[in-house]
Amino acid sequence: MSDRDGSLSVALVRSVAELTGREVSSLPPLHESIDPDALERLFEPTATGPRIGTIEFRYAGYLVTVARATDFMITLEDIEPTDENETSSPG
Repeated sequence: MSDRDGSLSVALVRSVAELTGREVSSLPPLHESIDPDALERLFEPTATGPRIGTIEFRYAGYLVTVARATDFMITLEDIEPTDENETSSPG
């Protein structure tokens, strides 16, 4: 995940848009899923170097995992049912 402008939250939304083939403007605001300031603080560098960790949350119909060991990595798991996966109850 590229962090060109220094903001993890902005880079995250751009990455979700790119990975899903959607426009950034079509995605819901990130703050509806997670506090962007808290996300930034979670991964702020420490005096001894980058902070490592993982967080998962739901965003735009996906389970988003943000992880950092050396570089940031984002993975998405589709959690919204598609027409093929939807079930209907009789009646």
